Amino acid sequence: LMVPGRYNISWNGTNRFGKPIASGTYFAVMKYGEGTQVQKLLFLK
Repeated sequence: LMVPGRYNISWNGTNRFGKPIASGTYFAVMKYGEGTQVQKLLFLK
């Protein structure tokens, strides 16, 4: 269980297979406890 506050998430720009992804729009899905949060991301190389 995480306490309320700010958290940083880091990602190296690779897919689940470890391959670099192309520039584009992606969605980050963060699941916690009984909740889910979706954040739209713009990835540019």
